[in-house]
Amino acid sequence: MQGIVISLDHATERRTRFFSNARNHGWDIKQFDAVNKCNLKVISSNTSHCLVQDQSNFSASIRTTVDAIGRPTVSPGNIACALSHVLIWKRILLESLPYTFVFEDDARILKKWSEPAWPNDTDFVFIGDRVSGLLPTNIETEPQLAAYLQSHRYLPLVPGCGTEAYIVTYSGAQKALKIFEELKQPVDLQLLACAHGTRLTRHSLLKLRSPGAPECRISVTPEYYTIHDDLGHSYISDPT
Repeated sequence: MQGIVISLDHATERRTRFFSNARNHGWDIKQFDAVNKCNLKVISSNTSHCLVQDQSNFSASIRTTVDAIGRPTVSPGNIACALSHVLIWKRILLESLPYTFVFEDDARILKKWSEPAWPNDTDFVFIGDRVSGLLPTNIETEPQLAAYLQSHRYLPLVPGCGTEAYIVTYSGAQKALKIFEELKQPVDLQLLACAHGTRLTRHSLLKLRSPGAPECRISVTPEYYTIHDDLGHSYISDPT
């Protein structure tokens, strides 16, 4: 399978580990240069928002909320991470790609891709170990679970975190760019706040959702294709 991994140039050790696992399981992954938080600059601001730009790529910018003294409410590392994903979503629309596998370099690929085609109305599919799928409450035994998972390869999302491994479709990229017209939270929380379904109606993530933001049809695979086993901060989401 083909995909993209977001990685900074200086993250050579992490990238070597990532590509080694990818090759071992038959994935063809291309590097996408992550936005470096050190290159970010606030180029305009008012009492409620500011515009942050990547000074190495003047076409890359994102609007964020500000605190009482005019500073962005999201850390530079998380702004850079979100902007990296936004640039990928824009590329998907520019190149009219039907879907793309997206990884961050702190994901470790575990196996080759073996799932059937996802539903036509899918926006995102999470394939890592930090977001779970919703199972029926009447499943009580291992045989029941095995039988259900055999026939349900894409499960509704349970709120969680982690954009280090996902599939995004063309429609998902369109919706995500609308959701991220204004950055309020780290990319994973803001995206998952817009997950489709009433199962989130009482969840705290909904407090992050902007009025008018589109609902995304987000599901997860019952098997993990990656794990996130780096206990340190990601280079692209380091909050410092």
